[in-house]
Amino acid sequence: MKSDTITGVELIRRVLFAGFTVIVGYLLIHSVFSTCYIGGIEYITDPGTGAVGVNTEHTFFVKDGYLHHLCVFLVYSLLLCHRKKFSFAGWGRKGNAALLALLAAGMGYIVLSGGYYPKYDQQTVMELGAALREGDVSSFETGGYLFKYPHQMGTVLYFRILSAVFGNLNYIAFELVNILFILGAYVLLVKISNEIWGEKENNVGGGILLVCLLFLPYLFYASYLYGTVTGLFFALLSFYMMLLYEKRPGILPILLGGVGMATAVIIKSNYLIFLIGEVLYLILSGCGVKKNRKKLLALAAFAVALFVCLGLSKAGINSYTKYLYGGNVVEGIPMTTYIAMGLQDGKSAPGWYNGYNNTLYEENGFDAQKTTEAAKEEIRKIISGYPQNLSASISFFVKKISSQWNNPTFQSLWLLEEREGRDGLLWLMKGKGRVAYTFLVNLIQTWILAGAFLYGILRMKKAGLKETLLTLTFMGGFGFHLFWEAKAMYTIPFFLLLIPLCVWGYGEWGVYLAGKREELRIDGMASSAGKRVIKRAAVILAVIVVICGISGMDAFTKLFARNDDTGVFNVYTQEIVKQYEGDGE
Repeated sequence: MKSDTITGVELIRRVLFAGFTVIVGYLLIHSVFSTCYIGGIEYITDPGTGAVGVNTEHTFFVKDGYLHHLCVFLVYSLLLCHRKKFSFAGWGRKGNAALLALLAAGMGYIVLSGGYYPKYDQQTVMELGAALREGDVSSFETGGYLFKYPHQMGTVLYFRILSAVFGNLNYIAFELVNILFILGAYVLLVKISNEIWGEKENNVGGGILLVCLLFLPYLFYASYLYGTVTGLFFALLSFYMMLLYEKRPGILPILLGGVGMATAVIIKSNYLIFLIGEVLYLILSGCGVKKNRKKLLALAAFAVALFVCLGLSKAGINSYTKYLYGGNVVEGIPMTTYIAMGLQDGKSAPGWYNGYNNTLYEENGFDAQKTTEAAKEEIRKIISGYPQNLSASISFFVKKISSQWNNPTFQSLWLLEEREGRDGLLWLMKGKGRVAYTFLVNLIQTWILAGAFLYGILRMKKAGLKETLLTLTFMGGFGFHLFWEAKAMYTIPFFLLLIPLCVWGYGEWGVYLAGKREELRIDGMASSAGKRVIKRAAVILAVIVVICGISGMDAFTKLFARNDDTGVFNVYTQEIVKQYEGDGE
């Protein structure tokens, strides 16, 4: 009976950890041997006339130098090896406050020195928020933005609120508000980690904030006026409230948890993945306490609160949208079109935006039902072709995964390009500053993935059930964006969940290395313990050598390390440096 009990919840937890470790390991191999960057490239817009345009969101698949990633990991491991117990405890509140101040200063510099006006969808939702405040509902007219994308209504209403507080189109103030939400999200990551692992015994808060400071791309999202930053804060708030509620049920945690997650999903629909991760965690937690009826009912109540708050919020948004649309229902472009588009080639990269959803909706006379059926047929057609084109299909998904998860800038510089402003960040967006930035964030991304991979390996057998919350949500994000419309900026909220796991992973790695070093110091290299250490080190080294040795093989590059554009990207990099220096750096 005891083994059956373990087989239940514990087996599920270990399977989830194994799946997480495999996914992170795959992304780690990608990051070590290749990388992706966003840049501009010319392409023929009209084959008939030969007209040429520029795609500013083109993904370059570039070969990476694995030696510098290995060197960073080995040097850091040596530092850990000389600590009896590696921990970020001892930073204290003052240390954490100093790191938060540095984060705020960095984001403030980006916002104020750039001063860039939003572009594309950011500009549209911000301006529509101001328009709604003035009573302008023209975007609901046939073919208008909210007519086609009513799911953006939550984001538009958010900017309507900001416009009421700070004035219409006061984008600098809106970006400064973003800074507060990013800082709040980082604080919540620390608090969530303390609830999962325990604050007193295993304080990793300082380490998490330090890695957040090193993870430069998300600092640029302070200038990204969309639902990503705000939504992440409220999703993490719900996570934290759930963990508090699980420990001590109460009205306030269940209320803030439900409202927080509903707000996140309303502002940015992709945070529905966080909601699903939260509910699945509650189910697993409930399975672990199924004999405790009171606890089980409390967990069920929280899950119900999540759906009730989301349902009420959606009903309110839909009613308001219907009112603005003259009492009619606004259907908009069906979500199935985004899946169909995510399975198609795009001019930027496989699965990226190609206009299919918008075109299909227009071709079907803005009829949502006809558009849905056409999109489903397109999905069936694509999937049915996989067996006949297996090699091409594998290549498609490898490149799609890489373009989203293996872009160390996460489109952070692209967010600022082609935006009108003071150009205070031109040194970073172009020229040698851009080259240095991309090199640095490339190292940091691989380092974070390596720490998360160590976490999966070293915690697989001994992790508590609470640790599945972050890993499960990350896996959900990976699976969802395997089929949905692709962008690197869509995956950054899920990548941020790896930061606490990375810090904990290196903590475990440091304890392991320090322990082995102590064994060798006491027993010597010739002892049985010394021989075991040498044998394990030899096996690990052999695996690394073999992987590095086959990294140049065609099969390896197709599956793990696409480098189709290395030559083109080198030329592109040289050109932007020359152009910047020619303009008078």
